Amino acid sequence: MALAANYLLKKLAERILIVDLDVHQGNGIAQVFQNNKNVFTFSIHGKNNYPFHKEISDLDIELFDGINDDEFLLLLQNKFSEVFKKHKPDFVF
Repeated sequence: MALAANYLLKKLAERILIVDLDVHQGNGIAQVFQNNKNVFTFSIHGKNNYPFHKEISDLDIELFDGINDDEFLLLLQNKFSEVFKKHKPDFVF
C-alpha cells in the first residue's frame, strides 16, 4: 500500500486514505506516512494485540477484547464516514 500510495500521489492523487482493519495496529503504514499530510492513516485494532508499542496513526481506535460484530460495524461505519467527509480522499486503500 505504501508503494502504491506514493505512486498515486506523484501521478494521480492529492489525498489518500488508508484504512487498516486487521487485529493489530497498522504500525508500518503509520510510521511511513507519519509526516505526510496527504495520506490519512486510520487503524481499528485490538488494544491488547501486537505490537505492544503502537505507532501513531492519524486516527487510531483501540478495541477491547470481545467486541461483537454489530458494535464493530457501527463503529467502522460512523468513523469511516467522518474521516471520508473530512479528508476527501482521491483514493482509498
